[in-house]
Amino acid sequence: KFLQIQENGLPTLEFGDIAFATADQFLRADLNLAGVQAIRGGSASTFASNSSGGIVNLIDKTGDVEGGSIQVSTGLDYHTKRVDFEYGGPVSDTLRFHVGGFYRKGEGPRATGFDGFKGGQLKFNMTKDFAGGYFRVYAKFLDDQTVPTPFSPVLVSGTNSNPHYSNVPGLDVTRDSLFSRYIPANITLDSENRPVSDPFSDATHSKVKSVGFETKFDVEGWTINDKFRFADISGHVNQPYSYSNADSRLPFQSINSASAIMAMFGATSLQYATGPNAGQTIADPAALNGNGLLALLTPQDTAINSLNNMTNDLRASKVWDLGSGKLTFTAGYYKSSQDIDTAWTSSTMVTDVLGGGEAHLIDVFAGPYQLTENGFLAYNPMLIGGYRRDRYDLTYDVDAPYGSLNYAFGKVALGASVRYDMGKARGTIYGTSLPGTAKSTTYDMNGDGTISSPETRVGFIDYTKPSPVHYNYHYLSYSISANYRMSEDFSLFGRYSKGARANADRILFANYVSPVSG
Repeated sequence: KFLQIQENGLPTLEFGDIAFATADQFLRADLNLAGVQAIRGGSASTFASNSSGGIVNLIDKTGDVEGGSIQVSTGLDYHTKRVDFEYGGPVSDTLRFHVGGFYRKGEGPRATGFDGFKGGQLKFNMTKDFAGGYFRVYAKFLDDQTVPTPFSPVLVSGTNSNPHYSNVPGLDVTRDSLFSRYIPANITLDSENRPVSDPFSDATHSKVKSVGFETKFDVEGWTINDKFRFADISGHVNQPYSYSNADSRLPFQSINSASAIMAMFGATSLQYATGPNAGQTIADPAALNGNGLLALLTPQDTAINSLNNMTNDLRASKVWDLGSGKLTFTAGYYKSSQDIDTAWTSSTMVTDVLGGGEAHLIDVFAGPYQLTENGFLAYNPMLIGGYRRDRYDLTYDVDAPYGSLNYAFGKVALGASVRYDMGKARGTIYGTSLPGTAKSTTYDMNGDGTISSPETRVGFIDYTKPSPVHYNYHYLSYSISANYRMSEDFSLFGRYSKGARANADRILFANYVSPVSG
């Protein structure tokens, strides 16, 4: 959340810790990459907004050197194949281009039972050189799925001061996951309160379509540089998720012995809901898969409707030769707009605990009564209070003037920089975490005309009680530094700096801002 990840000098996302949507989800390193620039702390806050911890800038090739390459790779101990390519070069004496990308497909380094890594990226840029500068246009298309690493159970023995960790029988925590070919989808109401089956094979699905330009030219001794980009960003995050009693909302482990979970619900028998043994009663739950465990999973199913952003960074700089040294002055203005339109949906499932992508949904019975429906205990996250969580549709506008002054003379270099960030948050939030809103409803999810027990616990978004988000913020960042070069490869350096960053959607879950209308 303190790090700004950039591509060609502009941020991938304005904020680094958007819930279920971080910047690294929406960029990929491939053969397009020419180099990486990085700043750790210090003056980073004055070079970019929301970057008090640092900046990492990935820089693309631009066709300076004619040629290209192709790379084919495969996993040695897992199933994934990938093809990368890139090519660039001059079209004329003043025009050059570069194009490249990759495509991959496979299960990935953890066993999931399906192709969790699937998709690719294509990038293109073209540069027109002219006396004193250049003009470049570029575009990016990304559509790629990856599998996150959700919580997995381990066995802990020993003592608090000397714990010993080992694998649960049937599940290797270094190679397996809670994903499975027999746990196909999360069934819930979507962001428009319509029944939907979201496949877990989507995992983390990231989509980006962006276009932009960059130009640099000289005017009366000043160097002008402007960068602009518009990005259409969307996607989906869907993963099985377990809670522990470390979460204050859950007084028990959500992965526990079958006997403990059965006792919790007064259950008398279990049955496979999916897989080759679907419909078969489990004779001895205590011996299930050699570990006797069940899991109450609450999928984190988030629709990323829009993370669209527009960014422009305009700066001007000039160097004066003062005889005794050189003075460099830079001034700029940064402007961005970041949309955050996401919806959190969820459910509660009962599964066994087995690696290799082979786990199953489990039906639970109390005598003749079926407590689950095809492995679903509820169509909301009933274990953590039945919260549907939220749908929020927000826009953040950021304006930031900045400047720097550097003076180098002899073996000494002095520097100072400053940035003033001004932000506006506008939008609407809906959700069950808001006061006065219902947490669940009754809904015939499978449309069979009969209401089952889980269908009496269906999470939904209450659009009748919108709450506005309307606040402004501002903060000042600055840095002063001095460097003394004692020899060619040894210097003494000192810096005093202050930086900050702004919260985006996560501030809505805290007590700093009231989301209640009026």
